[in-house]
Amino acid sequence: MPNIFDFDQTVTHYHTFSNSNLTIKIESGDLELKPGMNPHELMKNKYFEYLAGNNEISLNFKNGIEEYLKHDKDNLSAIATFHNNPSFVAGYIAKVLNKKLDYKEQKIHKITDEFNIAVNVYSVEGEDKPFYISYLPYIDEFNKAVDFLKNKNEQIKFIHSLWMENNLIDTETKINFYDDSTDNIDAANYIDFINCYKVDPQDKNFAFTESSVAASSYTSVTESSEEVPINVEVEENTQQFQQRQRFFQNSQSQGESTEENTETTESVLKNI
Repeated sequence: MPNIFDFDQTVTHYHTFSNSNLTIKIESGDLELKPGMNPHELMKNKYFEYLAGNNEISLNFKNGIEEYLKHDKDNLSAIATFHNNPSFVAGYIAKVLNKKLDYKEQKIHKITDEFNIAVNVYSVEGEDKPFYISYLPYIDEFNKAVDFLKNKNEQIKFIHSLWMENNLIDTETKINFYDDSTDNIDAANYIDFINCYKVDPQDKNFAFTESSVAASSYTSVTESSEEVPINVEVEENTQQFQQRQRFFQNSQSQGESTEENTETTESVLKNI
């Protein structure tokens, strides 16, 4: 059965958004590496974002995720995240799959005149099926976009439509959705082709419980008017990971982003 995964605290043990967000503008494309670039500038480059994720996962992943996040002739997976830097996420996924991911194209789904969601399409080494990472293509308006969407339903439906378009699934196919956010799970339970699984965000293992339709005040956005197997024990690397977080945060403060642009509220983080 196909699987769609959230990223932070679903694939990862700890949040990554706060140390890697706001580093790539969609319209800017890849940057040329120049002598003397500071770490913040390096992190704007998609290639370095990919490498950063690829290197960091050994310090920050859910044990056992590789048993579920598979992508080959018999398995189909995708990511739906509120990150705005898919290259960083792709680096993580490449290590989970133990296969190189190569960026191919970006697809945009327009929700309103103001807000879109995006999917980056990656080829997977040795596989015919593309890998999709859905994300929010925003910098300055990022928090507003998250507040508008409220949940992952639009991203789930967009991935579903792309899988259908490429004949990877049919109209009868059920899809498993894994997320650590109760709000995202409650909303996704209203999609008829989705089976929902609530991931424990605090557990270092990929632990989850099956979810059913919850009694909630959920309203759809469209209805509203407005190279090595992973075998590293995360716990042993907590201190090193936290040091890496501080490095990214310090490097961001050296760049051009203002405090206003890099601020991330708890209300945003809890759904990522």
